[in-house]
Amino acid sequence: MVYARVSKTRDVKVLRVRVSPQAPATHNFQNHKH
Repeated sequence: MVYARVSKTRDVKVLRVRVSPQAPATHNFQNHKH
């Protein structure tokens, strides 16, 4: 149970960190390219 809880939090953290920097970076990159 504890392991599953940690796994879920870890997944959410990774997903959040993955989307957080990638979203603005891609947006800025596209904006500059445009």
